[in-house]
Amino acid sequence: MELSDRIKRINKAKAFINALASAILRNKVSDRTEEIQKILSDMKDSDVDWSKDVIGHYRDDYNACMRDIGKHLDSWKTKNMTQGFKLDESESKYTNEKESLMRSKSISKEMKKEILKYFTGGSTYHEGGRVHGLSKPKELTEKTPKASGVGLGADKNGFYVYTHRARSGSHASPGKIPIKEINFIESTG
Repeated sequence: MELSDRIKRINKAKAFINALASAILRNKVSDRTEEIQKILSDMKDSDVDWSKDVIGHYRDDYNACMRDIGKHLDSWKTKNMTQGFKLDESESKYTNEKESLMRSKSISKEMKKEILKYFTGGSTYHEGGRVHGLSKPKELTEKTPKASGVGLGADKNGFYVYTHRARSGSHASPGKIPIKEINFIESTG
């Protein structure tokens, strides 16, 4: 009985997190503050134990939602929205990868600051001072439609685009990567 109840709570947590993430995403287009407040209220009233029942990649999704809400609290003027919820960074892949980047001795502090601007939950730090899976800014994606076929990475020398077969040279910012390099790297994938 205990196991089936926990499975129900885990599934409930997944549904809440998916609804919250969707509302946050739609909020970028139109105001969804009330919808987000309702979801958070329902989450608080549920029987889900948010420190135990949120498992796997849903832990990262939950943390990402709480971070996004935290960024917007001032503009929403509803500081009590996340009261009762906490960000559990101890189990977050995002936090582990970010800590690995920050401990890197091969990447300068200035470059780390630049990389963090594009660091997301899917970003990974690799030994040797390479970071893959950075979010692509508009200045890169608007250059050419082929930008959707490459990933954005960084190393101690700057930012580059890559596929599983090749990578471009490093540049000071993602916007400075030439179209010619983006098109060529995309053609290797």
